Amino acid sequence: MAVHRDPQPYDARDVIPRIRAGDVAAFEALYLVLFPPLYEYAYRFVRSRDSAEDVVQEVFRRVWERRAECPPSDEVRAYLFAAVRNRIRKQWHHERVVEASAAQFSDDRMPGMGQQGEDPEQYIVSSELREVLDRALAELPESRREILLMRWQLGMSYPEIAHALGISVAAAQSQVSRFQRALRPLLRPLFRSD
Repeated sequence: MAVHRDPQPYDARDVIPRIRAGDVAAFEALYLVLFPPLYEYAYRFVRSRDSAEDVVQEVFRRVWERRAECPPSDEVRAYLFAAVRNRIRKQWHHERVVEASAAQFSDDRMPGMGQQGEDPEQYIVSSELREVLDRALAELPESRREILLMRWQLGMSYPEIAHALGISVAAAQSQVSRFQRALRPLLRPLFRSD
């Protein structure tokens, strides 16, 4: 982790207007005060010191680049925590896409070159299933959606989710179970054999 100096005096009421005006010292004061808690927060998710530091530094880089759009002083802390969480999600999503692409072409065959394609009926059902899941997820509160994405997209265990979010294992299991119960009626029409 990078060596950080002691924070300069930091007044949340005037630091954002100064940052918007391009004041490097104000930005540095914000960085020095908020880097440690943001780093700890990122580390809970990524479990790598280097990755956590990279995520937080990337968030601060983007804040500086878009300093004219900084949120109000009373919202900056929440904004930065949300930005760190979103950056980690994007990183995880990108890693999953890369892994899926690599797995798809791992046998060195090119698509459409002598291999059998996906069954059209199966493709339709999987597309409809994806639509139902996406709609259901979109209607959930952010905290519950985050638990489900960690469980299903990232393959995290319940203890890992609980640790990352600071909740109990039972709470993580309960949220997933409640969503699965709510999904059953939505999925029945897809698997009905008429």
